[in-house]
Amino acid sequence: GMAELLLNTPLTDKQQHLAENVHRSGTALLGVINEILDFSKIEAGKLELEQLEFGLRETVEEAVDLFAESAGRKGLNLTCFLPDEIPDRAIGDPGRLRQVLLNLVGNAMKFTPRGNVTVWLHLLAQDAHTLTLKCAVTDTGIGIPPSAQANLFTAFSQADGSTTRQFGGTGLGLAIVKQLIQLMGGEVGFISAPGQGSTFWFTARLGQAAPGGGAQLENPRFMTGLRVLIVDDDPTNLFVLNAPLSAWGAEVVSADSGAAALELLSRHATNRTPFDMALLDICMPGMDGLMLARAIKADPALRTVVLLAINSGESPAPGCQTEPLGFIAWLQKPVRQSTLRDCLRRHLQGTAAALSTIGTTALTPRETGRRVLLVEDNPVNREVATGMLELLGYRVDSAEDGRQALERSETIPYDLILMDCQMPVMDGFTATAGIRDRERQTQAAHIPIIALTANAMAQDREQCLNSGMDDYLSKPFTQQQLKDLLDRWINQPSKSAPPGAPVVAPAIVSPNPSTPFVQPDQVEATGLVDRSAWEPIRMLKRPGHPDPLGKLLATYVEDSRTLVEQLRQAIASKDSAMLHALAHRLKSSSATLGALTLAAQCKELEALGREHRIEEAPDRFRELERDFLAVCSIFQAAINKETSHER
Repeated sequence: GMAELLLNTPLTDKQQHLAENVHRSGTALLGVINEILDFSKIEAGKLELEQLEFGLRETVEEAVDLFAESAGRKGLNLTCFLPDEIPDRAIGDPGRLRQVLLNLVGNAMKFTPRGNVTVWLHLLAQDAHTLTLKCAVTDTGIGIPPSAQANLFTAFSQADGSTTRQFGGTGLGLAIVKQLIQLMGGEVGFISAPGQGSTFWFTARLGQAAPGGGAQLENPRFMTGLRVLIVDDDPTNLFVLNAPLSAWGAEVVSADSGAAALELLSRHATNRTPFDMALLDICMPGMDGLMLARAIKADPALRTVVLLAINSGESPAPGCQTEPLGFIAWLQKPVRQSTLRDCLRRHLQGTAAALSTIGTTALTPRETGRRVLLVEDNPVNREVATGMLELLGYRVDSAEDGRQALERSETIPYDLILMDCQMPVMDGFTATAGIRDRERQTQAAHIPIIALTANAMAQDREQCLNSGMDDYLSKPFTQQQLKDLLDRWINQPSKSAPPGAPVVAPAIVSPNPSTPFVQPDQVEATGLVDRSAWEPIRMLKRPGHPDPLGKLLATYVEDSRTLVEQLRQAIASKDSAMLHALAHRLKSSSATLGALTLAAQCKELEALGREHRIEEAPDRFRELERDFLAVCSIFQAAINKETSHER
């Protein structure tokens, strides 16, 4: 995450190249670690699936959409087909379903040098309580030799000895997929031949969601009476786009080339049955989408046709952003049905002029008029979260423990409360229960309370929700994650967002252009501090205010020295509960400021306190104390440097 944020800062070409390598290497290593951990949990029988109501169509489309950029770079045609019969919502484990899809689509992308990767979803059966789905991922890749097919779902198995070196991977992915699908009550299989591509399929049983759980379309056939032309040289794309447009009531005609499209457009105009709209694939052989659009706009009989561009890779196409071709939107493949529907509805409602590209977001400072209570005992985390909230335009009050939160929320009608879970005096669970009791007794309005937790396991989320919290945000979080959460709970008050994992969006706030960019020094030889973690903090600088990094580092040094001394006393007095609480607090602020080795040591002490194994703590504490002094020296040097820059 920090490497991704670093890539959004001003860098030289060499620094950009190095940062991209760090990001790719870190992502690959994290994938290997996660696969090993998942496989270990499954083998030990300790992996349990969650049962949550979630957006089924949205989950599938989002998983496939993650490969859109890489498909564009490779020149692959990536499509996703969800027939109208697939329900919007279901009950199951969206995270594990997404994991299966990411693995299968990722494999298809990896082993397909050219051609197509298509994801198909079908509804096999349903009753009052369950639905059975079948998903197939088809590619035109290199295929699998018969000799490798028997062991394909076996752990650490690859199609051949060179596959790992050429394509990467641990050989665990398909083994994990098989085990997860079995936990979902389904089966998994494949059909493949060398040089003829592959189709991997799986079935899964999910629960039926209650009717009305998702957003209901006001008029599902809102395109009735409209004539639409789809132009694409790929028959799969034509089929995938035809289905939803027809379901929405449009009369759909397809053309597989620019020349055929022009002939159809002219003939219908002559016959006084003109097309209202045309969806143009930009990348076609011969006459491409841009050439076709120019021809349409040059013909007086056709220039009233509304145009939508469909493109692989960047949208709009490089160099064409200002060309007056009249596209109301640029949609990126694979086209999500929800995105296409929203685009068309906006146009039909007369708001197309505001559309230039669909699905992009940016974080900009704004005044929202909303007031948020931030409940966080850690001063470093409190400062960072406050900076994020203020940059997003929210008025922020803070409390250091649950008791203060109870008192302040009694007199001030907050729009939302961000509640840390583990705090001294009164924890977040107790404070939330108190606020909910007060709301029931006084019949006051329900205030959304969001848990801020360093633990993201299913049982931790369940504890948050059972105490009366509405949602949760895992620490450390990005500003985009915070914005997405606030938008769900504050800025769309008419919708009740389902609790679940926060959406991770790629957009991130850009650093203030007036802020002088200070290149971080290389990470110290000790490896104790990752200075790339400081860049998101520097991004919180506001005009006319000092860089917040120096203040946060100074706060950390002062506060954590006290914490380390208290840790020593807790170990001496054999106070397991105090050891757990203090280590948790120091872990959180250390991780925020990039002291990852120290944070890992705190996590070990936290576990010793939780498991009442305090007799093992002295040796771990000595290691922590040694590294803590080194971290403080690094931070103090950085503070001095920041101070000298401000003079």
